Amino acid sequence: MKYIKNSYKNHTIIYNTIMISISISITLGLIISMSLDKNTINNIYTYFLNHISNYNSHIISNFLYPIIIYLSIYLLSVTIIGFFTPILALFIENMSIGLIIGILTRIKGIKGLIFGIIYFILTKLIYLIILIYLIINIYKFINIFITSIKNKTNYSIYNLFSNIFIKLIACIILITLCNLLNIFIVPKIINSLAFLL
Repeated sequence: MKYIKNSYKNHTIIYNTIMISISISITLGLIISMSLDKNTINNIYTYFLNHISNYNSHIISNFLYPIIIYLSIYLLSVTIIGFFTPILALFIENMSIGLIIGILTRIKGIKGLIFGIIYFILTKLIYLIILIYLIINIYKFINIFITSIKNKTNYSIYNLFSNIFIKLIACIILITLCNLLNIFIVPKIINSLAFLL
């Protein structure tokens, strides 16, 4: 807890940007779900049900997709050119969560809301925490990199890149473990909650 408090004090702008992005994106997703017509709502709902029922039909793509996405975010960010990519990815991810939860609530009421919340906790929460951790470290990296160039300090570029690379590897290992849970355990839990839909 002390580490989080100190980290927040040192990087207030990053943390506030992340929290604002999450709040706005989820709210926007909910607003969009409330404004869609019935046909669109039903189509998205049908697609969501098909996705759940065929959750493990593409095991390899389910396993590789998060790793590829996070690697892409990392590579784009450390080039400085794509520094906005992590926040954009976080925004889109949370907007889709708000959209689906809103649609489930419109169709199934409180049962849909409960299912949506449980579903996204099981399938997205750890990924989002990893993404937030990666965002914080990427922006720390960018800040140190730009400051070292601006002030012409002798901060080791090798140490800077190796540090963020090690953290990326740790994130990929954790993502791999999450993927295994999502493939072999999470579908069983989701199927047991299918009565809510």
